[in-house]
Amino acid sequence: MDDGWYLEAEATVGLLTATGSPRTSYRPLPSHAPADGDASGAAETTRATLERLVEADESAVTALVDDLSEITADQPDLLVVVGDMALIEGTRRGLGETPILPVETTPSLQGVAVTDLEAAIQALETGSGRIRHQPTLSVESETASARAVFDVTVVTSEPARISEFCLQSRGRTVAQFRADGVIVASPAGSHGYAAAASGSAVEPSIPAVSVVPIAPFVTRTRHWVLPPDDLTITVERDEGHVDVCADQYDLETVGLDGQVDIGKGPALTLLETPLSDNPFPEPPG
Repeated sequence: MDDGWYLEAEATVGLLTATGSPRTSYRPLPSHAPADGDASGAAETTRATLERLVEADESAVTALVDDLSEITADQPDLLVVVGDMALIEGTRRGLGETPILPVETTPSLQGVAVTDLEAAIQALETGSGRIRHQPTLSVESETASARAVFDVTVVTSEPARISEFCLQSRGRTVAQFRADGVIVASPAGSHGYAAAASGSAVEPSIPAVSVVPIAPFVTRTRHWVLPPDDLTITVERDEGHVDVCADQYDLETVGLDGQVDIGKGPALTLLETPLSDNPFPEPPG
């Protein structure tokens, strides 16, 4: 983690908001609440705040761009990303190395509330920002590949249909188990869907993934914290097709002996400020 990041004078700020819903067969668990909330309202408030800063004489922000092609081509000084889905979409389309300030995201990304955005940018102008490199996952199936911020799920195409999976880490078999599916979550994703399935929450700076079966046939099936590289899931039961999803987007449907390889993706460059979320918030009372 790098301390003392400054937003220099005459800065161009990019704004990235979600443009649609994922095309998916991903099935959230009943205890897994959506992460984005009122993303459209937060996006409008964020835009209004940034436009006001552009007009303010005392602000370092002098230009605002909100077209993703311009953002990826021109690399603004700072990228403000509103909501988990916006970060997922941007990552899928290839965000560069511009430092990202998350707004109204899941706490594991350590973003800021939209009401604190102006104060957070003022903190960056005084050098009170810290760079944090957020791990992502790379996933390859038989004919498709992608990058995931939160998790990769391998799940039966038909709900409540058991399959059998073999989990390997660095060439060694970790487990074989029957379940509806399996989740492999990055540190950020380990606090969401994986946690709802009783997986372990991983601190953001730890290089590891949380792996947890979905609705296992044996109720005492284990879950694991494993190295984030060279992980393989193989379908070992011919009782229906299995969908591979990355951050809620369908990648491919595979059958018996279908193999999914998961490893470390390029890290995202995220900014923390004194107003950033605690990645381990207090549970609701």
